[in-house]
This record gives sequence, structure tokens and C-alpha cells, in this order.
Amino acid sequence: MVDTLCHPGDDKTCFRCCPPIRVPDYDHLDHRSFISRELRENTQEFHLKGPRFKPIRGFTCWALGYLDPKRRKIGCLLHPFLNGGEDLRHLIDYGEKCRIATCREAKVFVQLSPEHRTFYYSLCRGMDSFQYSSPKANPLFTLLQWGSPLLGEIADLEGHASQAHAVLHRYPFLRISGPTGRRYLAERRAADSGAAALRGEDFSRRLEAFTAWAAARISFPSEVSSEASHTHRLGIDRAFADFLRLECGLKRLDLDTAVELKDRVDEQIDFFFSRNGRGAGESDS
Repeated sequence: MVDTLCHPGDDKTCFRCCPPIRVPDYDHLDHRSFISRELRENTQEFHLKGPRFKPIRGFTCWALGYLDPKRRKIGCLLHPFLNGGEDLRHLIDYGEKCRIATCREAKVFVQLSPEHRTFYYSLCRGMDSFQYSSPKANPLFTLLQWGSPLLGEIADLEGHASQAHAVLHRYPFLRISGPTGRRYLAERRAADSGAAALRGEDFSRRLEAFTAWAAARISFPSEVSSEASHTHRLGIDRAFADFLRLECGLKRLDLDTAVELKDRVDEQIDFFFSRNGRGAGESDS
């Protein structure tokens, strides 16, 4: 059984979030040779000198090292799991940030049932810790952004007869990069017609076309109400709020406008993804 994305329980770990300071789009896999040498040096020095206060300098952390003698697992040498339950992460001067660092993908992963976690984790078999921690090499970092309800529904429908790799080919939309803003569209379509309606290239093309229509036609209101708030704080469906923020560029909105937009978008989804629908762009001139 795979309990967490961070420590799946085999011969690998995820250290994507270490160190706590990184440049945008940083990927450990791009710097494997340098980091491997750094990990060896960090581990040797830690075991020789023991834990001591030493602030982080730059984009590396002296407490990131190998967790096992075979140098397969990589992680924080100050973690309480390795120190008899004592949390020593305050010694790097970023202890609080490290304690609360949990990526959104890891949060989605634990929301999946044990069976679904095992099913999707099969995509990572054979990876080492560098590959597993890489957003480019590990498909789970994209896949999990679609959310646990949708992934669970697809696994229930397909998992008994397919491998996770086959599901990625059967549902090509799952491989779309940056899917958070499109999640509402897929969830709505699955709720209306079942997960089977999401199969194939046709749904992927319609999903991209609808997203383009929404980005062009659902623009920022000319006047924003004094009651406008950050869209993700309106208390509306989170997936729809992400759609408005990330695909339509609506960072602030009042609740009444958001509700009106949802009605409009839902109506267009019903038409656009129907079998005979010509497309939202053709229906709303």
C-alpha cells in the first residue's frame, strides 16, 4: 500500500520541495550530477559533525542528504523521523517553512482511496528519487492536478481492466500541462455523462477549444463592484473559481457576477460537449 506521495514506501522518496528556496520551474533532475555530489558531501559531514545551527545560503541546503546506506532515498537529515522523534529543522533557519511544506499534488494523493493510490502510483515503478521528484519525468505531478474525485471515478471505471499507463492513453486530456484551470470542465462533463465521456482525442480537442473560447469571451467586467473579492475566496466551487482565475484571468470578482458566469459557462458546456454541438465559439457570435 502507498500511503504518501513523499515517502511511497519502496526504494525512492520525493524531495521536490527541498530546499525551501528555489527559483521558478526548478527541477532537481536538470542538475543531477551536481546535486548527487552535494548530497554525498552533506551526508558525510552530517554524520561526522552531527546536527548544528547553520543557516541556508543560496539555493542549497546542507541538511538535504541520503537517508539510506544505498543512497536511494533522499530527504531531510533533520526530520523527526530520523532523529528519534525530535524535529531539528529549526537548525537551518527555515524550520517552520519546511514543517508546513506539502505540495498540492501530495494533498490530492492522500485524498485518493488506498486502491486508487496504488493504481496511479504504478506510473512511477522503476523511477529513482531524482526521476520521481521531477515534475517533467513523473506524470503524477500533472495527473494529480485533476483532483481526487475525477481520478477516482476514472480508476473505478478503468482500473479493473487496465494499467495506469493505458488510462493515460485512453484519456489523453489527463496529460495536458497546467490542468488546474480546466478541471471544472472535465468534472462537469463527467458528472453529466460519466467518466467514459472523457475518453479519446475528441474530448481533449473540445476541452482545449472550449478553454480558448472562454479565455477570449469571458473577459474582465468593465466595472468591478465594491464588493469584489479575490475569486478563490468567494466561497464558490473551487474548481470553477480556478477556471475563472487561471483560464479567464478573473482574479477579483463579486459573488453575483461569479454566479451569473457559472450559469453561462454551464450552459455552454452542455451545448459544446454534446454529440452534435458545433462549439461554443460558433454558438455565441
